[in-house]
Amino acid sequence: MDNNKIPPREEMLTEKELAKLWGIGVSTLQHWRCATGGNLGPQFYKIGFRVFYHKDDIANYARARLFKSTSERVQAEGVDDGKQK
Repeated sequence: MDNNKIPPREEMLTEKELAKLWGIGVSTLQHWRCATGGNLGPQFYKIGFRVFYHKDDIANYARARLFKSTSERVQAEGVDDGKQK
């Protein structure tokens, strides 16, 4: 994806859509965007007052948080968040 272009709307989810998909509150996504420089949740676009998440960024974020157990992180193919071993 070209980082200089805004993806088409059909490739994006609103914060309400993502919250529903993951079964979390919109306030959780809002907290993730604001906490610690906004690096707790997936990358997002802010267009006017609306927030959108690209489906690829959502998938990459989820893959980077794949675990076999509570103590063993799995290296997801193609994902390098700098924290995995």
